[in-house]
Amino acid sequence: MSQGRGQAANDATEPGPAEQPAAGAKHAAPPPARRRGLALDPSLLRQLLCHKGYSIRRSALALGVCHTTARVAAGRLGIALAERPSKIDSAVQQAVALALGRGEPLAALTDAIGISLPSLYRMLRMDPLLAAEYKAKLLQRKRMARRQLFLLQVADKPMSECAEYYWLRRNDAAWLRQWRAGRR
Repeated sequence: MSQGRGQAANDATEPGPAEQPAAGAKHAAPPPARRRGLALDPSLLRQLLCHKGYSIRRSALALGVCHTTARVAAGRLGIALAERPSKIDSAVQQAVALALGRGEPLAALTDAIGISLPSLYRMLRMDPLLAAEYKAKLLQRKRMARRQLFLLQVADKPMSECAEYYWLRRNDAAWLRQWRAGRR
């Protein structure tokens, strides 16, 4: 038997077995990516790296390309990228240890010394004595700041209505008792 015209036209529009997605697949596979001539805007890469101060990874993420591709493109554009040091030298370690011993905020150290935040946390994890000293100094700074805020607040309203009163009651009860005794 021969097929009618309507049947032949219908067969031509239906996808064949090779064109259908695999069983269980939700979507058809995306077309293969072009390997050569990747659409990477050099002016945008330069703006992200030089003017906005993005890292190579962050720039690559913003452009939707691999960090290696962005690094190669930056090299071709003549943009010098800082290489990550493999090890923190002893002079930098001593400077970090002194600053952490004083209880300086970690974010300030990243700018002042030029070391990343994860590296600072790694140094604190590796040296428990330094971590304990830093934690004590940080708590001391926080107590001093909360005490000053409390003294400003208590001048205007009752002690129980001050937000800092409850923090001091939990974290600096000895000072609070001494302050209350001196007030009477």
